[in-house]
Amino acid sequence: MKFQVATSNSPSGPWEDEDFVGPGGTSSSYYTVSGQPIWPGHIENRYIRYKACLTTTIGSITPALDSITITYVPKVSRLITYNNVIHPKRDEKVEIIYVLAKPGVVTLKIYNMNGELVKTLIDNEYKDAGGSEDWYGLNADGDTVASGIYLVHIESPGLRSTKKVAVIK
Repeated sequence: MKFQVATSNSPSGPWEDEDFVGPGGTSSSYYTVSGQPIWPGHIENRYIRYKACLTTTIGSITPALDSITITYVPKVSRLITYNNVIHPKRDEKVEIIYVLAKPGVVTLKIYNMNGELVKTLIDNEYKDAGGSEDWYGLNADGDTVASGIYLVHIESPGLRSTKKVAVIK
C-alpha cells in the first residue's frame, strides 16, 4: 500500500492526478511508511485529500483499505490570514488561523497603524494546538472601523507574529 497527498486552499481543489504527490513533491513519489513527514509544499494549504494505491501479488485476494488516520503535528507555530482585504459593510471577514507547535497562552489582537488597540480577539487564553478567529472589521465597541491598514498580532509560546489587513468601505 502506498499513498499520495494533494492539498489546496479551496475545498473544491484542484484535485487533478498531477496534484497528488509523495514526500519528494512529485507524482512519482509515494508515502509508504507510517510517520513520513509531509512534503513542505503542502504546509500552507488548508484542505487535504489522499490517494491510496493498493496492490497484491496474490490474484485471489483483493486488497482493501479499512481506515486511515492523518495526524497533523506542527513543528513550527504560524499565523495565517485569509481574505486580507475586507469590506465590513458587505459582512466580509478576515479568517485568522493560528497553529501552535506547543500548547500555551494565546493573545490575539487587532491594532491600527498608530499602534492603538482596536479589538482583542483572544485575551490570554490557554490553547492546545491552535484554532481560528474571524474579524469583521469591528472595534471593541462593535462599530465599523475606518478604512485603512490594520495589524493582526498574536503572541504565544514560540510564536510572535503580525499580519496586515486592509479595510475598505
